[in-house]
Amino acid sequence: MAAPLWFPTVSEHVGQAALAAPPAALAAYSKSVPHEETTTAAAWIPAPYTRQPSLGQVVAELSIPALGLKTPIVEGTTDSLLLMAPGHFSGSVMPGQSGTSVIAAHNATYFRHLDRVKPGDQVVVTTSQGTFWFQVSGSQVVKDNGPLLNSTSPSLVLEACWPLNALYFTPTRYVVNAFLVKDVLNPGSLRRTRTGHAPLPLAQIAGWIASRWRLGIRYNSLPLGHLTYHAPATTAVFRYQESPAPLNVERDGVHLWTAFEDVSQAASSNGVRSLFLHHQVRIAGENRYWHASDVAFEGALNVALTLGAGGKPEQMLLSDALVRVDSAPFQVTAKAVYGPQGWALKFVSFQSF
Repeated sequence: MAAPLWFPTVSEHVGQAALAAPPAALAAYSKSVPHEETTTAAAWIPAPYTRQPSLGQVVAELSIPALGLKTPIVEGTTDSLLLMAPGHFSGSVMPGQSGTSVIAAHNATYFRHLDRVKPGDQVVVTTSQGTFWFQVSGSQVVKDNGPLLNSTSPSLVLEACWPLNALYFTPTRYVVNAFLVKDVLNPGSLRRTRTGHAPLPLAQIAGWIASRWRLGIRYNSLPLGHLTYHAPATTAVFRYQESPAPLNVERDGVHLWTAFEDVSQAASSNGVRSLFLHHQVRIAGENRYWHASDVAFEGALNVALTLGAGGKPEQMLLSDALVRVDSAPFQVTAKAVYGPQGWALKFVSFQSF
């Protein structure tokens, strides 16, 4: 199968939040096999082994009915792949084969609600070999470098960074374990699937600003905190949270945050105005970044998204509890809204200690 065409172009990583480490290494069993795996091994014939797929190739479709989640799975767990879809860890077997198959996704996208999956829930995976029904047996929080037990019968592990609302690189993982209870072998059953997501949003940042300063998280010493929501409990909101959209919005927020700092330090009035909705600058108090010689972000940047009932983002609030500007400490907050030209600043506040 050719490499998929449904991945939108992403200009950069959105930060340590989105950069999940590869899943924990698989280890062979050194103790007795749990009861459910003993019965499973006797009941089901494992799918035959296939040729190792190439990185980025769509290898399966994942469905978690308890979450209303259905999404393609790609081969590999690199940063760029996990930014847009769950990935199959290449060091594990394919779902339905003898052993443990590992599927990883970002905590801030598809596996945002992974902790809502309970024992007894089903996880369905369709590959080119057929469709496989797994039953959840439990979950746990493990260290990022801890081994995952490699079963003797077909089993499945779903893995994401913990806590699930973290935007930073975490040392722990949330792991859901499941074992095979039913399969229908049907070679060629995997269909080419598209995500169906809308085009990625963009920040309202002039080209001359983007070309003069490096605005992304990879170029700035900007620790990330947590992603939270102010939203009604609707199905549309739930679906939005289990998509790549939140991390793309967070990326745009980071770009606005760093662009405002850069043009302010450069004392560019035109640059500041260009970042605000309808060029109406609203700053609480003095712009402490203005012509500052040194700005240090010592606190974590937290992002809060306000969503409408239809799952459409309405507002983004970025806040850092400790920013030192020429050694003076401030709490900085920026409110952004989605305007005609993308995300734009509406309000910035500097509060001294």
